Amino acid sequence: FCVAVHDNGDLYIGAYDDCIYVYDAAGHWKKTIGCHGNNDGQFDYPFSMAIKENTLHVADKGNNCITRLTLEGTFINKLSATGAAGVLVDENKKFFVSDC
Repeated sequence: FCVAVHDNGDLYIGAYDDCIYVYDAAGHWKKTIGCHGNNDGQFDYPFSMAIKENTLHVADKGNNCITRLTLEGTFINKLSATGAAGVLVDENKKFFVSDC
């Protein structure tokens, strides 16, 4: 599992089934983003996530990429990142990616 928290308290949880589940701050399910696969907006082992300026960044270890989505789940783009295990986006929108 991996978790990212939006400033409004929404939780984005990457789960064992390669989907990302979104819950509000009270723990109520809001939506599911993505599913297992290798197409745009699909995941194969989302390992970590970061939220910066209403963009969700997902380190997708199985697909060797960082996938960027809107918080509603709309695909923005993919960045190649072999072995992507961690992602951090700083205040200047610089990406930091770890591998393992």
